[in-house]
Amino acid sequence: MDHDIFISLDRLPKKPSCSTDPKAYGLWTRVRSSALRHQYIQLDPPGVRLWMAFDVDRPGGALEWQSAGLPPPAWSCTTRNEKHGRTGHGHIVYGLSVPVVGRDMADHPVRYYEAVYEAYRGRLGADPAYTQTLTKNPINDQWLVVRGLSRLWTLGELAEYVQLPRLQFRAGKEPEGGMGRNIDTFDRLRFWAYPRVYAARQSGSLEAWRAACDEKVQELDQLNMPPMGWSETKHISKSVATWTWQEY
Repeated sequence: MDHDIFISLDRLPKKPSCSTDPKAYGLWTRVRSSALRHQYIQLDPPGVRLWMAFDVDRPGGALEWQSAGLPPPAWSCTTRNEKHGRTGHGHIVYGLSVPVVGRDMADHPVRYYEAVYEAYRGRLGADPAYTQTLTKNPINDQWLVVRGLSRLWTLGELAEYVQLPRLQFRAGKEPEGGMGRNIDTFDRLRFWAYPRVYAARQSGSLEAWRAACDEKVQELDQLNMPPMGWSETKHISKSVATWTWQEY
């Protein structure tokens, strides 16, 4: 195996999730040497982002970065279709030179990563439901693999190729969206919370403040089309309520 970024061992989790067919068999956790024998593999350790992977679900999708005017990825993997001489949908993967660490959108590096990711996803026309949990394993013979540049990118370098979604906050003005429902809702909720948390802290409890944020985030979620639902917005509410109560 090469020591370059094609898929170097030191950039993989020690025990990645993997699968031969996630829909049919689910996921397994294996040591690296065993996981690398499977068709799908987890690239990022928990809480760390070393890669950006996109699922472009249409014929020739693995080369979509060219027509989208984006820089070459580390690699792209596509489904073989030898009978018809064509390839199916593919995964396009970029490597990051600086790891992005964090699990919460309150972390600025995570929000920057999500902004760049969303901009690339839009340009590629990639699947918005793809979670990056598993990626086509580029050293598995099942896939047709196209190698890109043997280099890693900073988020700033990747951002030079796209227009990042921007959120502007002014008095009496809602954020101008584009970074995705989660981040838009997160920003709307935190800017609602900033001028209110001091009074809540003086006259109430953390539990009451959390309940107020819960109520507000469900109201804000109705601005999303379609709404995300409580299973997703509860994490946003908890993050904003806890941080503003303790830090703001």
